[in-house]
Amino acid sequence: MRRNLLKLGRIIPLLVVVSVVGAVCISYYRSARTPGTRAVPQVESLPEGATDLIEGFSVSHSEQGKTTIEVTAKVQLGLQDSKSLLEQVKAKVFRRQEGQFDTITSLRCEVDQVSKDVVFLENVVVTLDTPDDGPAESIPAIVRAERMTYSRSRDRVTSQAAVSFERGRVSGSSQGLVYHPRGGTIVLPSEVDLKVLPAQAEDHLLRIRADSLKFHKGSGRVALRSNVRVVKGPTELTADEMRLFFATPAWTLSRIQARGRVRSRSLDPDAMVEVRADRLRYYFGDGPDGLDKVVARGNAVARPLTARSLRELSAREITLSLPPRSRSIRRLAAVGDARVRFQGTGPSPAETGTAAASRPPGGITRRILSSPRIYALFRPGTGRLSRVQALGPSTLEEIPGGTGEERRKLSARAMNLFYGEDSEQLERFTADREVELVFSSASGTVRETRSRHLTALFDGQTDRLSEIRQTGDFHYREPGRQAWSDSATHRVDSSLIRLEGRPKVTDAQGETEADVIEFHRDRHLLKAEGGVRSAYFGAGSGPGAHPAVFASAQFMEYRTREGIGRYRRNARLWQKDRILYAEDIRLNRLEGKLVATGGVTNLFHRPGEAESSPGTMVRSERMTYEEGTRKIVYEDGVATTTPEGRLRSDRLQVFLRQEKGQTSVDKALAEGNVRMAQPNRTAFSQWAEYRGREGKVVLWGGPPQVVDNERGSTTGARLTIDIGGGSVAVEGNSQNRAVTTQRLSR
Repeated sequence: MRRNLLKLGRIIPLLVVVSVVGAVCISYYRSARTPGTRAVPQVESLPEGATDLIEGFSVSHSEQGKTTIEVTAKVQLGLQDSKSLLEQVKAKVFRRQEGQFDTITSLRCEVDQVSKDVVFLENVVVTLDTPDDGPAESIPAIVRAERMTYSRSRDRVTSQAAVSFERGRVSGSSQGLVYHPRGGTIVLPSEVDLKVLPAQAEDHLLRIRADSLKFHKGSGRVALRSNVRVVKGPTELTADEMRLFFATPAWTLSRIQARGRVRSRSLDPDAMVEVRADRLRYYFGDGPDGLDKVVARGNAVARPLTARSLRELSAREITLSLPPRSRSIRRLAAVGDARVRFQGTGPSPAETGTAAASRPPGGITRRILSSPRIYALFRPGTGRLSRVQALGPSTLEEIPGGTGEERRKLSARAMNLFYGEDSEQLERFTADREVELVFSSASGTVRETRSRHLTALFDGQTDRLSEIRQTGDFHYREPGRQAWSDSATHRVDSSLIRLEGRPKVTDAQGETEADVIEFHRDRHLLKAEGGVRSAYFGAGSGPGAHPAVFASAQFMEYRTREGIGRYRRNARLWQKDRILYAEDIRLNRLEGKLVATGGVTNLFHRPGEAESSPGTMVRSERMTYEEGTRKIVYEDGVATTTPEGRLRSDRLQVFLRQEKGQTSVDKALAEGNVRMAQPNRTAFSQWAEYRGREGKVVLWGGPPQVVDNERGSTTGARLTIDIGGGSVAVEGNSQNRAVTTQRLSR
């Protein structure tokens, strides 16, 4: 467009020819015509500085010894109403450069002897830059009109008639003309229409229209006003006002300024872009077609039509940069309240079958980026979006097209969006410094994350966010839960959040830390691996309270909705007066149930007993605890060790009681192959019941037998052992008589 517009700067100077009018008004010949005879010409005295060159028909004007104006008329018609009438008029206006002048010709000319005003009539032709001798070095500029008037008092030339002009490939027209010789300005007041023919057949015609035009010869500036429209093929620029700046002496277009409802639109396949603003500037380089950049200011909006994903960019100022000798966009820079609207690309025109079917239903994802400064970079020669950079406190909001999906809003000090080379789909996203990510569900649930850095990956098939990785002081928060770690990975498709770097998770029920922790949000599952340690709060307490129960293991799983937890491999569960070891411990907090399997070891301390004391230890392959009944069941190879002795059985049930905040054994029931050993005494039975309040053990089945190393053995239907006193009470029946065998001393 620049190559075509610069021709406008070259045709405007041709209007300088009207300065000839001032020379014509210096001196004129008067004549009078009567029917049938031609009067003798009467010559008016010439002003000072004018010299009679040719008898009756030529006059010149000189300044400082140089001829500036030379006027010639072939026919003098006479004097009528104080006006001299001349025919076949030709004038030369000499420039400051040696050998250069402009010419003006007309069929008739009227000179007012009082006001010295001059009117050129019929076929007025103005030719600029006519060489003094020999052929023209360049194509001359020509202006045509049927009437032009020079006012000596106002020092201007005007025309209300239609004016046309041309120079080489440039032509144009307007209704009327005003020229100020001393100020070097030319005004086309109405219906301005300029055309520039293309230099090459495959190029487009350039057309400029406006309600008025003003040209400043000294500065090379052209000002267009009201309904200004510049069109070149598929490219259009409209505004209320427009200024064109030309670099002299080559008269090449250097800059265009437009203001007031500015709209620039190009449908050129290489540079499809639309810009709206209060003010717009085009900057041109040295070569042809050398548009370097476009600057839009004041409520600026740009729409790069070649970019499938970038829909709109708005800011207080937008700069479009183009590579040298190229019409494609290289960079868009937005400064001041910058805002970009993105839209997912959806399936490409070539995408059919399985690829198109794999995209999720529910509409296209929209993204909105806001920042003090935004830069959009495009791939050379394609107009396709390559990268978008935001600097300063920035936010990116993602609005999914499907119902029920979470909205995401990201904040950071700097952001970068990277796009695919062929598909122009968002592939990767990074954010740095003070990163904050907010997830909002349709139900109103809000989740937040914070970190120093963030990297997001997108699915090339669906254009949906697939993975988010955050590093540096990661913090996660959702209703009822918080988490901290060095880094976190969020796999959006599976709703999985993986925390690494010794993470810690807290909720209303407790807290857990491990080497790695994972949230499976859709499955309501929490997993931990490596050095897992948990602390559970007591009923009615919460974070900040003293934990009531602790747990540790190599692996942990917790189903948050069901309240079911599982600790595996070297699992341990403890509180102030008891400890449980096992390979696998399962907790059901809603049902108040615990199941431990594999090498179960349970250690109890009696109320008031020192933690250094051996306490009571129970070993088995399986243990079940029910909070409602306060019952513990040990199964498969049960071995119990207490300060008073040892107990073995196939199964053991322990019933607890709670008194004054202390837990103690109310009673215990051992089943199957019971064997109880105390110092110097061993008891055998199929059943054994420990009664904690009485301090006694009752044996039955087998039949029961107590063997005392010193006193002998005792058997019967039921044996009752007083643990504290050491006595044994024997009961018999018809099947099992009470028998006591005494050991005699020698």
